[in-house]
Amino acid sequence: MKIGMQSYGDIMNRQSGFTLIELCVGIAIFAVLVMIAIPNMIRWRTNTQLNTFGREVFSAIQYCRVEAARRNCFVVLDFDDDGNGKVERYVAWADDGEGTADADQNGTPDGAENNVRDGDETVFFEVVLPDNIKIPTLPFGAGLGLTRFNSRAIPSFAGPVTITNPRLGRTINIELYSGGGVEIR
Repeated sequence: MKIGMQSYGDIMNRQSGFTLIELCVGIAIFAVLVMIAIPNMIRWRTNTQLNTFGREVFSAIQYCRVEAARRNCFVVLDFDDDGNGKVERYVAWADDGEGTADADQNGTPDGAENNVRDGDETVFFEVVLPDNIKIPTLPFGAGLGLTRFNSRAIPSFAGPVTITNPRLGRTINIELYSGGGVEIR
C-alpha cells in the first residue's frame, strides 16, 4: 500500500462513466418522453397556425376598412372559391376604376365601383390559403364571398368568416358586423 501516490493499476481498476444497462435505461426513458411530447407539439403547431391565420384574416378586414376611409374610395375584399364553394384565396383592391376608360364622360371611370378588379386598380394583398386551413363556405352571407367597404368603412355585406382546421376539428369565426365592427370568436 502506497500512501499519497497511486499506481497505474489502481487508476485503471476504478470504474467511471455509465454501464451499458444504465445507458439503455436512459435512452428508453428519453424515447418514452419523446413519444408523449411529439403528438402534443404537432397539435400545438397546427393550433397556432389556425390562430395565426385567423388573426391575418381579421387584420385584412381591418386594413380594408382603414384603406377605404383613407383613400375615400371603395375597397373590395373578395374570397375566391374554386367553383365548388371552397375558398382558395382572398384578395383586396381599391375599386376606384384606375386605368379604365370613362366612355360616358360622367367623371367616373367605367371600371369604378363594380366589384371587379379591372384596369390598374391598386391590389393591396392576395393571400392563398395554407394547405391545412379551410374556409368551407363563402363568407359574408349573401353567397358572393365578397364585401365592399365605402369611404366611411361600412361594409356592403356583413356576416361570418368561418376558418377551420380539419385535422384538429377546430373552428374560428370572424364576424363582420353591418356597422363595420369586426370580432373574432
